[in-house]
Amino acid sequence: MVGIKCQRGAPSRVCCDHGAREPDIVEKGCLMSRMESIVSQIGELSSAELAAFREWFAKFDASAWDRQFEADVKAGKFDSLAEQALDDHAAGRSREL
Repeated sequence: MVGIKCQRGAPSRVCCDHGAREPDIVEKGCLMSRMESIVSQIGELSSAELAAFREWFAKFDASAWDRQFEADVKAGKFDSLAEQALDDHAAGRSREL
């Protein structure tokens, strides 16, 4: 990230809008996006740090997926699929697993 400047000419690790330092976040309007900054930092991790990050991220991602799935269930997004499955079962179009 050395030498990369935002479109306003400020160093990439300085907030473009108000000049406050935000060491690990690049504000919008800069050439490097926040995601690119994160990817760059992950690429600099040691093997042990990367292993710990993978373990943490797997748990984080699974938890986020579970929350989204639960919200979708509560919102009724799967109701028609459940009804179809029950109808198919009642009509004999299913089998034991």
